Amino acid sequence: MEINLGTNFCGLSFPNPFVVSHLPPTGDLEIIKQYFTAGWGAVVLQPTSLNGETGPKTAGASRQRMLYYRGVDCEEKRMTDLGWIEVLQPVALEVTERMIGELKDRFSDRRVIAGMVGSNRDEWLKVSRRLSQAGADLIECDFSRGPQDLAVAEDLKQMERAARYVREGARNTPVMIKLPGSLKDRAAIVETLKDAGADSLTVYYEPKGIPGINLTNFVPFPNVGQKSTLCVMGGAATKPYTLGMLSEWGRIGQGLPLCVQGGAYNWRDSVEFILMGASLLQFHGAVLQRGIGLIDELKSGVNDYLAEKMISSVDKLVGKSLPFLTEPEQLPRSVRVVAAVDDKLCTRCGNCFRVCSGLGYQAISLNNQRKPAIDKKKCVGDGLCVAACPVVGCMSLRRISK
Repeated sequence: MEINLGTNFCGLSFPNPFVVSHLPPTGDLEIIKQYFTAGWGAVVLQPTSLNGETGPKTAGASRQRMLYYRGVDCEEKRMTDLGWIEVLQPVALEVTERMIGELKDRFSDRRVIAGMVGSNRDEWLKVSRRLSQAGADLIECDFSRGPQDLAVAEDLKQMERAARYVREGARNTPVMIKLPGSLKDRAAIVETLKDAGADSLTVYYEPKGIPGINLTNFVPFPNVGQKSTLCVMGGAATKPYTLGMLSEWGRIGQGLPLCVQGGAYNWRDSVEFILMGASLLQFHGAVLQRGIGLIDELKSGVNDYLAEKMISSVDKLVGKSLPFLTEPEQLPRSVRVVAAVDDKLCTRCGNCFRVCSGLGYQAISLNNQRKPAIDKKKCVGDGLCVAACPVVGCMSLRRISK
C-alpha cells in the first residue's frame, strides 16, 4: 500500500503537514531555504505590518525582537519545556514581499504562509492585499497580538470586522485566523469567522509563567539586566493542554480546518494532534532544540504508523479521536478497570506500591523479590500507579467484568 503524507488544507496541497512556525530563523531567507530543502512542508514568515522594521533580515536582525529563552529545571534535570520573553516587532511589508517572491520562485511545491498583524481597516486591507499579490500561499492574520498590544480576539464584533477586511484584501488567497485557544464562546467565534470569510483557524496554548529563579541573586529566569517578566511557556510539557484545547475547537470546527501551534516534539505527538482534529502542525521549540533534521523523524515515524495501521493518507486520521470524547456526566458507569503489570518489563522499583499505599488503597503488594501483585478487589482503577511507573508499557489499566 502506498502511503501519502501529503495533506489538503484550504484547497491547497501540502507535501506533508509539518510547518515551521514563525521562529527567529524565519526572518532569515537563507535559513528558510534550508528548511524547505530539508523537507518541511511549509514555513510561517514572521508577522508583517505597514510600519514594520526595515533592513536586511539576518540572524542579527532577529535579535532585535528581544527574544530570550530559558529551559525549565526539575530535580536537577532540564525538562523539554521553555519559557521565553518576546516583544513583537513586525517585519516591514516590503521585506516580506521580497522573501515571498524569492521563495516561491525556488520552492514552488512548498507553501509559504505569510504572517500579518494590524490594528485598523487600512492596515488589514492593504497588508493582506499586498501579501496576496506577492504570491503568499496563505495569510495567517494574528488576532491575538498586534501593534500596541491591540488584541482583536478580545472583541467578537471587532474580530468579525477585521476578518472581513482581511478577506477582502486577500482576494483569492486563503486566510488563516490565529487565536489563543483559551478563548471562550468558541462556537460563536467559529461561526462569526466563517461568515466573515475565514478559511481556517490557527490555535495555540501559551500560558504565562516563570521558568525558575536564580537562588544566588534571587532574579527570575530569563532576565535582562537583572529584570524579568512573565514568560510565554511552551515546549513538550504543554502537550496535554494543547490536546485538550484542540479537542474543544475540533468538536465545533463547523468546516473550518485547524492548524495547531506548539506542544509537539516527535512523530507520536504529531499523530495525536492530527487525531484530535489538526490538519497542519506548527513546530516552534522542537525545531530550535532538535534542529532542522527533526523533519526526517516526523516523516518516517508517521509513515511507519500509517503503514502499520493500513491507513493510506494523513487526511484520513484527522479528527478520528474526537467521537470518543464526552462530558464527565456522560461517562459510562458500568465499566470497571484495574491495574495490571507486565512482569517482563517490571524493574521492581516499587513506585506503584508507594503511590497505592499512600492513597490508602493497599491494592498493590510486594513479595520478597519486590515483584508487585495487584488485588483486583481493592483496586479502584484510578491509574496513578500507571502514571508513576517509569517504564513505558509496564503498567496499564485493563477492563474487567463487574
